[in-house]
Amino acid sequence: MQSIRAFIAIEFGEAVRRRIAEVQERLRRAERLPVRWTRAEGTHVTLKFLGDVPSTAIPQVSEAVAQAAGAARPFRLEIEGVGGFPTMRRARVVWLGLAGEVSALEEMKQAVERTVAPLGFPTEGKPFHPHVTLGRLENGARPIDLERLLARVELPREPLAQGVAKLVLYRSELQAGGSVYTALSGHRLAG
Repeated sequence: MQSIRAFIAIEFGEAVRRRIAEVQERLRRAERLPVRWTRAEGTHVTLKFLGDVPSTAIPQVSEAVAQAAGAARPFRLEIEGVGGFPTMRRARVVWLGLAGEVSALEEMKQAVERTVAPLGFPTEGKPFHPHVTLGRLENGARPIDLERLLARVELPREPLAQGVAKLVLYRSELQAGGSVYTALSGHRLAG
């Protein structure tokens, strides 16, 4: 049986994609970092990584995503601030933070968890830290001291607002140049 590597996320518009590309470029110019940068055109916030899903189950998963979208209202997020996981001093993942109606995003994540759990996707036990991934360290690279780096880099300071009105089921294909994301279905929020 064929499977599809899938996840559920919200996507961002062109203004946010331009901001992400700008931040990535400024970080790149500041220092040669052993980072695999994400593609700005694939910018999203993952709410639920599903992993390998049998292709025959995709219609059911899409219906569950539609149910979660139907339980949510449109809201606004702001993109602001660069951070790192697990810590700023020993970052292995570089990200942009989210502000604004983050509680609405958290409610949407809970709705997604509730609707896909009956399909065999267990609820995640770890806390949800909403963010936009900018890049990940290459395998074997030493963690980055982002605090030191950010002290030397001039980044945009003004938050950038983005309306969220759709929930998307994506396919993720791992390729040599990075992951490629394809929308399988998109569902408007009810509000």
